[in-house]
Amino acid sequence: MAKVDKQGRVVFTPQQWLMAAAYHQRPKAVKAALKAGAKVNGRVHRRDFTPLHWAGFMIGGNRVERTNARKVAQILLEAGANRNARDGNGRTPTELARENNKARNSEHFIRFVDNWKPGAKVHRSPKRKIRAK
Repeated sequence: MAKVDKQGRVVFTPQQWLMAAAYHQRPKAVKAALKAGAKVNGRVHRRDFTPLHWAGFMIGGNRVERTNARKVAQILLEAGANRNARDGNGRTPTELARENNKARNSEHFIRFVDNWKPGAKVHRSPKRKIRAK
């Protein structure tokens, strides 16, 4: 639970910032939260998600969001995230991504996480071909 300071502003811990940054797929914020001391495999939510679970939980439909999801995954994996970690229901981050997103949105994230090797580069998602009606 977030704390409130004397001025009534909400103060989040680095771990809470990391979870939010992973969920919203913000690579720079993920780096900042890790630098501030957040644990890459830490859990602060009742669902027992790691930051990598949150990165795969809500992958947006546009190319930038899909690319950012993979960038966040890369940052977390390079920092030592466990790609085989299980949530409260026994799902890995890639299984969760497969369940909660359309296949076309999650396939690049799943492939990237499953095949990740140190030093791997993130490439932009390919443009989808639009069929003429």
